[in-house]
Amino acid sequence: MASTTPTAEKSVNNGNAFSLAPKMTQAQCERERKGRKIQTLKTDVIRLGFHAQEVDEVFASTEIEKLLLLLQEEEGDATAKNKEGENHNHLRPLTLWNGELLKQLIARVEEESSSEEDDKLVADQGTEGEAEEEELREEEMQVLEAIYAEGFQLLSNNSGSSSSSSGVLSSIENNNLRYRVEVKPTQPLHMANSDDESTDINNICHLYVIANRRGYPLSSPPMIWFTNSTLPEVLLRRINIKLHEKARELSGQPAVYDLMEYAAEGIADWQVQYMKEEGLSRERIERSDSEEYAYQRKKLRAAGKPYAHNDVLIEQQRLTDETNKRRQEQVRFEMETLTSRLAGNFLHQQMNERVKEEVDAAGRRAMNDALCRGEGRDEARKAAEDAEEKMRKFHGLK
Repeated sequence: MASTTPTAEKSVNNGNAFSLAPKMTQAQCERERKGRKIQTLKTDVIRLGFHAQEVDEVFASTEIEKLLLLLQEEEGDATAKNKEGENHNHLRPLTLWNGELLKQLIARVEEESSSEEDDKLVADQGTEGEAEEEELREEEMQVLEAIYAEGFQLLSNNSGSSSSSSGVLSSIENNNLRYRVEVKPTQPLHMANSDDESTDINNICHLYVIANRRGYPLSSPPMIWFTNSTLPEVLLRRINIKLHEKARELSGQPAVYDLMEYAAEGIADWQVQYMKEEGLSRERIERSDSEEYAYQRKKLRAAGKPYAHNDVLIEQQRLTDETNKRRQEQVRFEMETLTSRLAGNFLHQQMNERVKEEVDAAGRRAMNDALCRGEGRDEARKAAEDAEEKMRKFHGLK
């Protein structure tokens, strides 16, 4: 009996021949699996508002390469937390490796947005200064925990790490005092592709804080990063840049609470400003019929910008309001001048009637005088016409 097992070179299936690829080794499968995990992690980090170049630089650094060896173990911990409902996929990169990934990413952003004067903020405080800084950081954390209660979450792992990762993570745990505070916008945020502006998931915002950086709070700001699952990457980065600038202004004092209030009051306005800019940009592209913008128009429509519909409605409402305002001002002006114009017309009409009466009276008087002098009818009529013409000239009429 002939064997039906397919050979390594060729097998027949419904008359079609196909080749079998060589079987991957376990090491190759592991490298490919790890590469996919790293690529997925990079994508998640970019969605939080970091630039792709910054992410690549951090992952290519020596420190991160050492920490990547612990990726598989961290994956298991994150999966367990997800099953228990204690974590969110889009926020997972911010808690990896006890905050070391977030710390290095924020450092790249601060290098881009800081000036030369900001680099001089950190000064050597000495042992006493470091002790005072640590005490102030602890006091600030306790105050925030008391104020925000359930909205405050301590992320630092003070219980130590497992035996397999103690070499790398134990040193990080001693350097990263991390916590997360929920930011509640004072005004509801706009929901992408929806008319509902007050959904709970849309307004869930957090501020991640790495508090015990060198010099904070006496001479440098904390390391912070703002997150929201529905806002686009460009807007998230813009908000974080504003928060970093505000943090530098507050240098020399505990700043987290002030940054929380600053973010809560400004998020909605920053989102509306971003929506207007995106809407006007799309409108300029779609109005153009040139070939230069043809590709951009197709790309923009294919991307399906989430705030495009809202932007168009906002712009249309703005134009309608401006038109109504101009009409109201015109009506108000006409109403104010209507009375004076009517009064002027009435006086002008009275003046014309008075002049006509005086002209007629002068003509009758001249004709009567001529007839009394014994002149004929034609002479009397000529005298009346001359008198009327003289009276018209007297009033400035021809």
